[in-house]
Amino acid sequence: MKKKILSVLILIITLSIYWYLELKQKDTTSKETGTVNHTNFNYFPSSTTGQIIHHKEYSLSYSEKHEQAEWVAYELNKEDIVYANRKRPFFIEDPKVKTTSAD
Repeated sequence: MKKKILSVLILIITLSIYWYLELKQKDTTSKETGTVNHTNFNYFPSSTTGQIIHHKEYSLSYSEKHEQAEWVAYELNKEDIVYANRKRPFFIEDPKVKTTSAD
């Protein structure tokens, strides 16, 4: 009886350690590359324009009619929320937009 209990405990501990290391590795890889894993993010709104553009840190649906993004999606983590005294940036054209974008 003691051998069965000991075996089950060892199995649980081993699986817990394996699960923890896998989770930690995925988290570290994501932080190192600084990229959003779009394959696991399936919550994009629908696009009325059909022009969805994926950048390194965000995705957007571009509306040529309005010359602006219809929506923008990005992952916001706790460590991303910090105070920074920034000046408003100028707009630049997005080279991934098929037609010219506003600037």
